[in-house]
Amino acid sequence: MRRRLLLVLALAAFVVVPARVSRAGSTEPALAIAAVTASTNDGVVTLVVTGNYDHMNVVRLGYPVTIVVTAGGTVARLGLDGSVTVAVGADPPVAVPGAPGVVGIAPDHLTAVVPPALVAAGAATVRFEADFDGTLLRSNAAGVTW
Repeated sequence: MRRRLLLVLALAAFVVVPARVSRAGSTEPALAIAAVTASTNDGVVTLVVTGNYDHMNVVRLGYPVTIVVTAGGTVARLGLDGSVTVAVGADPPVAVPGAPGVVGIAPDHLTAVVPPALVAAGAATVRFEADFDGTLLRSNAAGVTW
């Protein structure tokens, strides 16, 4: 009798207690810019973009982060894979061969060289972008002058 009572109570606990859904933490990377500083040397503009860009996955997995620099209607995309493209107005992006692009990767910042097409602007807006499983993620935008 006692076994039967314990069995009934155990079964009742499964019925009465609602099931909880177990969820893992977010696997989407956080992209955020804290600050952007610029320096110039002989007409070359270098940006230091400080923020969160999922450094460990960039280094270990080749995570596809891009620094997007916008000045007026000109948009440059500087990929951590070494790619550099520039789009002017509604024109499609064009690869910029030989452009240095991203030249430094550190846990809390990225260093990049602005393509020549944007140097004369003297100011730009900078953000991070990443394609995460087909979803385009964007950071906040930060302004910088040089």
